Amino acid sequence: MMVYGYYVDGAAKQLFANGYALLLFTLGLGLCLHFAVPDVFSVAFFPLILLSAAYGSKNMDAFFGTKPLQRIGDWSFSIYLVHQPLMYTIATVMAYLTPPQSQGTGRAAPANGYAHRVGDRSCIYCLYIICFVSDLSVCGGSCSKLDQ
Repeated sequence: MMVYGYYVDGAAKQLFANGYALLLFTLGLGLCLHFAVPDVFSVAFFPLILLSAAYGSKNMDAFFGTKPLQRIGDWSFSIYLVHQPLMYTIATVMAYLTPPQSQGTGRAAPANGYAHRVGDRSCIYCLYIICFVSDLSVCGGSCSKLDQ
């Protein structure tokens, strides 16, 4: 009931609507994660961070509305959508190219540098493709680069 009362009175908006609340809650979460505080306390910061970012202030809205942060947000969403197939593909390629463990000696076979180079390169190529597709989706299919 107390939380609902804060909601009705608008007191929560005054608390969360400044940029310092977002900074304070993010700092609190960072400290919890750094000092390995139990997850119950760390998870409690997430709704507070979301509320303070949602209510925001004019300064925070101007900061998050800048072109570089908008572009990073578009890229991160594209990476989020395809990261699982990307990780599976890279792991499969590296497992295929890595020699099996030696039998009976208890020691691992020497690392295959080729497998790691292929895994790294395939990750970079996939990120290029993701960024290209993200750039197309941001432009709505009518980028000035492609129209020329």
